[in-house]
Amino acid sequence: MRSPLRRRAWGAILVKEFQIYEYPPPEEVFSPFAPFFLPFRPGPTVRSEPPGGMLSEASLTCDIFQRPGGYQNCPSSGARVLPHKPAHVRKGIFDGPEGLPRIPRSGEKGRSMTSTVAPLFAPPPPAAPPEDLSRASADEVQHFFSRTPREELLRRASAVCQRVHGSRVLIRGLLEFSNVCARNCLYCGIREGNSRVRRYRLSEEDIRRTVRGAFAVGYRTFVLQSGEDPSFSPARLCRLVEALREDLGASWALTLSCGIFPRQVYRDLFRAGANRYLLRFETADPGLHRRLRGGVSLEERLQALRDLREEGYQVGSGYMVGLPGETDEGFLANALLCRELELDMVGIGPFLPHPDTPLAASAAGTAERTLEALALVRLLLPRAHIPATTALATVHPGGRARGYEAGANVVMVNLTPGEVKGNYLLYPEKEGVHLDAPRALEAQMEELGRCGRTGSLERGDALSRRSSSAQERKECS
Repeated sequence: MRSPLRRRAWGAILVKEFQIYEYPPPEEVFSPFAPFFLPFRPGPTVRSEPPGGMLSEASLTCDIFQRPGGYQNCPSSGARVLPHKPAHVRKGIFDGPEGLPRIPRSGEKGRSMTSTVAPLFAPPPPAAPPEDLSRASADEVQHFFSRTPREELLRRASAVCQRVHGSRVLIRGLLEFSNVCARNCLYCGIREGNSRVRRYRLSEEDIRRTVRGAFAVGYRTFVLQSGEDPSFSPARLCRLVEALREDLGASWALTLSCGIFPRQVYRDLFRAGANRYLLRFETADPGLHRRLRGGVSLEERLQALRDLREEGYQVGSGYMVGLPGETDEGFLANALLCRELELDMVGIGPFLPHPDTPLAASAAGTAERTLEALALVRLLLPRAHIPATTALATVHPGGRARGYEAGANVVMVNLTPGEVKGNYLLYPEKEGVHLDAPRALEAQMEELGRCGRTGSLERGDALSRRSSSAQERKECS
């Protein structure tokens, strides 16, 4: 009696179900009805056992030659393919000593097993994804990302974040002190060409008063952000930084985000008391970067980031997900560029089209794609500080909480005075603009508690030894 064989595809492996009737000794492992042998893979030892005996190896496997017309199978009186691992044997087979499969006695009705059989000349299976993507090659990263389900990607990123940063989320105070900008980036709501935006500049006294008030509450990190406003010249910015240091001392960290300057300006600002600088590259695609930024080259942006690093700053950058013209290759290149730059902080958010820009009709980036990017960067840069961005919270009601689950460990609380906060709209419907500073902090603490996180107002310096040592050298010079 010959048991019928059923085939079903399982990736690149052929899975078969069959009946076992007898166990021939190893010298009889061939089919008398077909002109081919069944070579066993090296490794497991096959021992001849009496009928009803036990196999000495439970992981026995064999390969079958591929012939015209498909895979050739063993007839009922020939050799039998045995399960290569217990996971592929149905319940009831492992009833022998020590969990090994029992071979039915001669004449005993066989029982159904499931086994995997691969062609003899099949290509080797792909290598297991590297455990540490921070040192993986670009090809390995691409291989990992293309074959890892989203939930597994997010799970691994969350585990890395918990291991390196714990459940603490660093809270930064963000002050948008000017929405005047000399640039005309196609995606930005405060671009120079947008005549509908209400422009504002905070005075130096307003800036100092806001920072002093937040410092008294407990903030120890401040991000001063603006458009590239010609009114805030390098000399004026240096005076502002020096004044803030006179007000509050050296126990707090100051991040500037004011655009591109010559290297000497970065040096002067660092000596005045700035610790960190944020300058997003937005896309690693040189052609797309040039189109979106009105002819400004990507290399100019990257050189500024390298200058900042060499001057001793803790350096932050980042990009938008889903920009019009972004490709799958560009998506991966964005994340790899963050690693190449050895960033201390990486901000990642979805592209959100502003109605008063040339990209108003473009599709927005999605929360899911943004979370994938965030998780990938977390795996590439385990020690970096990665915020759950306001843009992510804007595109999805639970976006910020999901950002923490994907590996984010930073959140920005907007300290900008309420009378002008609504005018700093890089994208529409910006989340949180209706909350004043105390209520915004309270809301963030509540959200973090619901997510099982603990908010921290401390400085939260970069974990990168390289940037920390560079800063120490600067301070000692």
